[in-house]
Amino acid sequence: MKRQITLTPHNPSWSLQFRTEVAALTNVFGNNLLTIHHIGSTAVPGIQAKPIIDMLPIVWDIEQVDSLNNTMAEHGYIHKGEHGIPGRRYFRKGSDQEHTHHIHVYEQGRPEIARHLLFRDYLCAHPDKAAAYDKLKTELSQTYKDDPAAYTSAKSDFILATDQAALAWHQEQERPLRTLITSRLKLIALSLPQLEICLQDPSLLAANLNIPIANDIFNPVVRQATKTKISKMQLAKPDRHHWHTYWLIVRRDDNLGIGTIGCKGQPDPQQYKVEIGYGLSAQHRQNGFMTEAAQTLTRWALAQPDCLGVTANTDPDNIPSHRVLEKIGYARNGELDGEWVWEMKFER
Repeated sequence: MKRQITLTPHNPSWSLQFRTEVAALTNVFGNNLLTIHHIGSTAVPGIQAKPIIDMLPIVWDIEQVDSLNNTMAEHGYIHKGEHGIPGRRYFRKGSDQEHTHHIHVYEQGRPEIARHLLFRDYLCAHPDKAAAYDKLKTELSQTYKDDPAAYTSAKSDFILATDQAALAWHQEQERPLRTLITSRLKLIALSLPQLEICLQDPSLLAANLNIPIANDIFNPVVRQATKTKISKMQLAKPDRHHWHTYWLIVRRDDNLGIGTIGCKGQPDPQQYKVEIGYGLSAQHRQNGFMTEAAQTLTRWALAQPDCLGVTANTDPDNIPSHRVLEKIGYARNGELDGEWVWEMKFER
């Protein structure tokens, strides 16, 4: 019977099926195995997929895998050799008509590994792109329901464009971060991918930076502002991202993220001024950390050739913030929309 394209809604059990199979394959591959990744659409939350688990084992020596064909068969797998991709070893669990798992084995260092992982990670970090992929697959599954090869081919343009976007996203993530150092703190300008990761889950940002982060600093207000920053950074050149992003405030003594600070965009093109905003974890207030961080970012901003002034807006009742700004040297300069306006100018 000819195979048909059948998509099903995302099933949380797919990750469990992956982990179950990992346990079995780890024993099969033995010491030749480095790790196994869950890839493909079943690894992307929220999108439809053919209910087939795609798995990517990475091994030290690909030629050793050829000796495992009989053992893999005992676990229900059919070996397909390279199956059109040089350097790969491909297995299907089940029959050629009905199968539950695809195994794509690569030797460490193969470029296909990064491509698969970046595609997955990019869609996970960009729900709008994942939704577009989901919509495309739905349309194509109806058009090519009885032609799996045509269905796969019709997705190629989208996949290629996403691969390119994912690579650029990864390169931006790997770009050296701008960091400002003080006696007690370091301020780290988060990259666009890191903000996107944080919006998805702050714990993922902590893992990315290898820096634990206080639970309360990415509160709903900051998360909403993060969306705005992401949208502006997507339109700005990478060398201007530090004006738009959040800088993570990190205590140097315990390497803990305790707050955020940032500029609200690039300096105004008419007056060459920029506004800053900041927030600190409740348990780290009253220790001068915010004053130290705000002073550092203010000095950095005023040292840039296109910035002649830094402003801050505060609620009239926000006494702690008033004290921070006064200590740094800001002067109150009127009111705007019910808020006090503070300013520090570049001194020649």
